[in-house]
Amino acid sequence: VKKADISILSHVVYCDLPRSYSSSQWCTRSRKKTTTCKSYELQCLTFLTYVHDNRLTMVRMIIIILYGLFNAIFTDCSELFDRLRSPSGFYRIRPKLHQEPFLVYCDMEDGGGWTVFQKRRHGKVDFNRDWVDYRDGFGDFKLWNDEFWLGNEHMYSLLSEGKNLVKIDLMDWDGQRSYSFYENFRITDEANKYRLQYGLYSGRAGDALTGGGGMVEQWSACLSGMQFSTRDHDNDRYLQGNCAQENKAGWWFNRCHAANLNGKYYRTGKYKGQHDNGVVWGTWKGLWYSLRHTTMKVRPLVFLDIMGSGAGEI
Repeated sequence: VKKADISILSHVVYCDLPRSYSSSQWCTRSRKKTTTCKSYELQCLTFLTYVHDNRLTMVRMIIIILYGLFNAIFTDCSELFDRLRSPSGFYRIRPKLHQEPFLVYCDMEDGGGWTVFQKRRHGKVDFNRDWVDYRDGFGDFKLWNDEFWLGNEHMYSLLSEGKNLVKIDLMDWDGQRSYSFYENFRITDEANKYRLQYGLYSGRAGDALTGGGGMVEQWSACLSGMQFSTRDHDNDRYLQGNCAQENKAGWWFNRCHAANLNGKYYRTGKYKGQHDNGVVWGTWKGLWYSLRHTTMKVRPLVFLDIMGSGAGEI
């Protein structure tokens, strides 16, 4: 690669086309993170970016290109970050050798190596879905600010062994940010309704998954040990109704919750209604304040990052 060509190769992805096509193609992406091969974005593997900012040396650039050409697949975003120091973007990973690779968004900021499994940004994606949609995943997997749920099956393969750290990034409508950490965050398989389990909490936004500080709140809202529910699969402990139907979301519900990041997207922050069904983290902003941005992401519990993890970008 000539020195004069470096600025041209500012962001390149390798597109692996469907089997009905005889070959693959190259495409380029602009700084706005849109790509010229739009028909095949879900098969694109990002492997080069920001060369014009000298963030990649020529040697690393060549190595990353070779990885892209030979279709290297990593177990998760932390391994990709550790091997290549790749930028944030969509990549294919394979947590289990017997599984087919699947597409995820890797957050390589905030210390790097985060595999994102939930994201809310603008309310364009409907999160009031049936069991099959939540099992298989839904949303848009094209641009950095797309909304999605990775899918309970994919999340199970990522989270089933524990020994990880999940970070939940939150932002309100005034731009204020907060976060919560959970160690050993994991879910069971579909036969056990993707039951949620997690360990030690830390952070600034409060332990909403456990329901808050009071015994009464924890009895009715603690989500540890709860099975996943959707509007067509009621697995909660609320005998008088279906929490998923009332709260317009698939989620782990008790009787019902102090946290629901898949709720109805209200654009005003504070909202009113029959049910507290917004995008809520009750220990931070209360149940009647719907958040603007949320991200749920995971990486290994023991991970050597480059700058430490705190109230990172979401």
